[in-house]
Amino acid sequence: MTAVESRPPVADDTAERVHVTEAGGLGGRHFWGEVRLSLLTLFVTYAALAGALRLWRANLRVPFIYGGDANSHAMLFKAVMEHGWYEANPNLGAPYGQHFHDFPMADNLHLVVGKVLGLFTHSYALVVNVYFLATFGLAALTALWVLRWLGMSRPVSLVMSVLFAILPYHFMRGETHLFLAAYYGVPLATYLLFKAVRGESLLGDVAARHGWRSRRVVLRLVGLLGICVVVGSASSYYASFALLLVLAMTLLAVIRRRSWRAALPGLAIVALVAGVQFVNLLPDLAYQRVHGANEAVAHRSPVETEVFSLKLSQLVLPMDYHRVRAAAKLRTRYITTFPIPSEGAQISLGLMAALGFLWLLLVPLLSLTGVEGRRIDVRHRELSAFAVVAFLVATTGGLSTLVALLVTTQLRAWNRMTIYLAFFSLCALGLLLDGLGARLRAWKTRPRVGGPALAAVLVLVLMVGWYDQTSNAFIPTYKATADDFGSDDVFVRQIEAALPRGAMVFQLPYVPFPEFPPVVHMMDYDELRGYLHSKHLRWSYGGIKGRPDADWQTPLSRQPVATVLAAASIVGYEGLYLDRYGYLDDGRSIEAEITAAVGSPPQIVSPNNRLAFWPMRSFAERVRASMSADALRNVRDVVLRPTTFAYGAGFFQDETGGGHVWRWARQQSTVMLDNPSKETREVTLHMALATGSGDAFPARLELPDGTVQTVDVSQTPTPLDLRLRLAPGPHAIKLSTEAPGVVGDARDIHLQVIDAVVLNNELVSFRP
Repeated sequence: MTAVESRPPVADDTAERVHVTEAGGLGGRHFWGEVRLSLLTLFVTYAALAGALRLWRANLRVPFIYGGDANSHAMLFKAVMEHGWYEANPNLGAPYGQHFHDFPMADNLHLVVGKVLGLFTHSYALVVNVYFLATFGLAALTALWVLRWLGMSRPVSLVMSVLFAILPYHFMRGETHLFLAAYYGVPLATYLLFKAVRGESLLGDVAARHGWRSRRVVLRLVGLLGICVVVGSASSYYASFALLLVLAMTLLAVIRRRSWRAALPGLAIVALVAGVQFVNLLPDLAYQRVHGANEAVAHRSPVETEVFSLKLSQLVLPMDYHRVRAAAKLRTRYITTFPIPSEGAQISLGLMAALGFLWLLLVPLLSLTGVEGRRIDVRHRELSAFAVVAFLVATTGGLSTLVALLVTTQLRAWNRMTIYLAFFSLCALGLLLDGLGARLRAWKTRPRVGGPALAAVLVLVLMVGWYDQTSNAFIPTYKATADDFGSDDVFVRQIEAALPRGAMVFQLPYVPFPEFPPVVHMMDYDELRGYLHSKHLRWSYGGIKGRPDADWQTPLSRQPVATVLAAASIVGYEGLYLDRYGYLDDGRSIEAEITAAVGSPPQIVSPNNRLAFWPMRSFAERVRASMSADALRNVRDVVLRPTTFAYGAGFFQDETGGGHVWRWARQQSTVMLDNPSKETREVTLHMALATGSGDAFPARLELPDGTVQTVDVSQTPTPLDLRLRLAPGPHAIKLSTEAPGVVGDARDIHLQVIDAVVLNNELVSFRP
């Protein structure tokens, strides 16, 4: 076959093996054979999955993972089930509610599925678990469809599809990264890659044979659009990777065919997939056009592109927690020896895919010899092109670095290209096994041995693959999670019984949302536990940081406990929720302060003694009785509409560590204060300044009233309190320094602003 031929070459058993038409449709007389193959593939997939996860131990109404990012996904599914969609949730971020538009997502397909599943149950945990388990079957089926379209035999397609569905990547992402675990769109994207690299019509010759108005053309168009919808809506990462690879293959098709017309299929694919992504993001873009961009959410540093890049060694080495002790030790030795671990365990191909990947890296070298090159199946050469380009883009220091420098930093975790490489590699391995099968069947001295021999090889490949790609470490801690989940459920149900419908609950410690480092023993998103178990309560946690609707809690959280509780009760909160894991002493000190302020110990404590609750109605009545109506309105206004702080020109993104939040700035920068009230306010700006130098250098601050303050700053943080009198509206503070830039950092950074917060003096002086 020449380089420009578009149909995949097949061996002598074409009639037996290829029952899938050029467009992916099934030939009529073979339809039920393909259905039986699909059902058998699902059966083997779920048998392998049940053994890997010990599913007979699971309670599907308890999440497999209860904590961290898994809680944030659970929050989204619960929102679509209860409120119609996830982008406006009145039960989080009380009193304003949560508006999720600041965290744009094009991954809406999963939540549409969640909404449909939610029609049959009120349990968000059941929906999440069912969908997670369904992603294994969906991955197997889409892989099977593409492998059969590619011309692979039924037995080999089955084995490769099952191995693709149970990759280590799938288990390690799990419900923690559910949208990434749902990678069933990757085989469909690979189908589009074949179309692009071959430069062939997306409709084949159906239009020419049957006319543009024929039923077959309509079905072909609907099928193509459906594929693009899945690819563009299932993952922002996978869709973006697909677009880059399709563009690269489109260029290759032009070179291959020596015609610009060969670019048309690839460009059409790009337009369709990018269009689907745009439609998914349109509500978020419209929201940000009205309200402005939120610089505090989902912004990535260019450095993260290399930190979370792909590494060849991590791809081909055994995975973490491998069943073979020597293999696990080798992986551990690698991780502990070399820096930049990326996402570590989550970027291991597994043995079978690693063999296919190494073969794909070898294909270009063999092609250059001029000996074996002519005998290499064109499908191997195409898959090799996919794999080599994908690896060159995603590897450390690869083309992804240029994307981060010149286009966007949002695609920080390029190691997630692993799943594409895994599918390319399993395709190649399957084609090699098909070639082996053809040779075995052509074995003249043992003609009847070929079929059984290939069957034995495939069984061995499947068994070794299952053993290599799964681990006892992947088995969820069913009982421990059920105990934890059940304890929280009992706790929240008791709160709901004690409060009226729609009551607001204030949560401590204060934790910004989303994406915040752990607080003592609390994981990020742990404060969603209350919401996940409640039906009609409203919770203070969950407002999107960077907006006044959420950031009003930041200055309040810096006040004494008694002030926080009094202010919260004036705002309208009727209960206080405390997570003891958020404090070094398990909350004993703050619990004593709360008890002293409220006048009673916690009324409700979770069975596992982690969470405590105080009703605040009696306390609120005492506070309100001690203040005039004007004073209450003033406190409420100061609390809910505080003077805000924002970073302006000259600053880089947020960084965190050791319980602190900071930003680096250039030699000249600006911070902004905004007084949203109609009256002049007296405020205090608290922050610390530092440089990267051991010597002290002056930092100059030009204040809103025109005065200038100078302070000497070194690498040891210098605390600074600025008392300011601000008229209504925005105000700027200009910072400048003579300190040299930080050595060893590619950014032009000179001054560090740490833990900046503006406090209204009226709130500071308020005492209930």
